[in-house]
Amino acid sequence: MQYRSPDMRALALGALTAAAAAACGPATVAPATGAAARPRPSAHEAVDATVASADGVPIRYHAEGRGEPALVFIHGWSCDRGHWAEQVTRFGAEREVIALDLAGHGESGRNRQAWTIASLGEDVRAVVLALDLRRVVLVGHSMGGPVALEAASRMRERVAGIIGVDTFHDVERRLDPAQARALVERWEKDFAGTARELVDAMVPKDCDPAVRERLRAQFAAAPPEIALALLRAQYDYDLAAACERVQAPIRAINTSFPSNVAAGRRHAADFAVVDLSSLGLGHFPMLTAPQLFDQKLAETLAGLGVAQAERPR
Repeated sequence: MQYRSPDMRALALGALTAAAAAACGPATVAPATGAAARPRPSAHEAVDATVASADGVPIRYHAEGRGEPALVFIHGWSCDRGHWAEQVTRFGAEREVIALDLAGHGESGRNRQAWTIASLGEDVRAVVLALDLRRVVLVGHSMGGPVALEAASRMRERVAGIIGVDTFHDVERRLDPAQARALVERWEKDFAGTARELVDAMVPKDCDPAVRERLRAQFAAAPPEIALALLRAQYDYDLAAACERVQAPIRAINTSFPSNVAAGRRHAADFAVVDLSSLGLGHFPMLTAPQLFDQKLAETLAGLGVAQAERPR
């Protein structure tokens, strides 16, 4: 897609995989380990529950369906698990699906001391262990891609694959420190205004107005102290090194910027990209083009050899 100015392109590039969103206070916390954390559902039964992350922050999640590898959907910046509602319905008919709110987002807690990509990876791990999921495919949008890498490095034996959605464009790209500071300062000066501009730059011109307004509201409502902390954490994050720590195959479905496939293959043992950047889908294909996105996700799962879920007996 085309950005209206080089400045907005830089802002979008810098924030594609960063930061945080509004959240509610703590809820009842379940243990983070073992199958006893939640009775496994019967086929297609929907369950909403809360589990404690490694540091005690409550993490809210939704699970339904049966069959492994399960799909674990991880949202991006200023988003929540509701962004995956269509995919939960579509893929929950054939396998277990989970969508969670990372700490600082949606219905999960905000009471974290250190906001890092690694701490968000622990949120994902806590949910996987609470559900006793033996095999999972982690599907991470934007910031959710690096979060998926962090989670995978902490539970290697359980991860059958990682699918990044409009992330992993160039795993070797790092922002210049001066550029990173300038972008953070722009958010500090006008958080709500910058959020609105960024959303407008990251969705298609013909985007459904309801989707556009939903995203504007979510971005603008992000707690600035959490958002800026995760923004800085994302700028400091070494994506190439994270890919090297992961043993599972990595796939990317990219829709905003062309992909540097060679860079990914230099740092990941098994890396491939579905590049849809010429179609003008924007940064949120699960919302702006769900049918096409679901088709590409299904094809990607088939390419990983997990198109059909294994049903428990």
